Amino acid sequence: MKPSFFLNDDRPPFGGNEAEYRALFARHFHLEKLETAPDSIAPRAGRELFLMARKADLSAVEC
Repeated sequence: MKPSFFLNDDRPPFGGNEAEYRALFARHFHLEKLETAPDSIAPRAGRELFLMARKADLSAVEC
């Protein structure tokens, strides 16, 4: 899945989207918040996400 937008091609931040981040982190983290960042700088306002996650109990995960 491609990001919904790119911020930079050669350095972070590269960009991404909510679905991509949920798929990437869901197995190992409990996502407590994943929402539009409330304090982005003007050029990125409305395009950045804020993520707060808690490490999952990996002992319960089958590999």
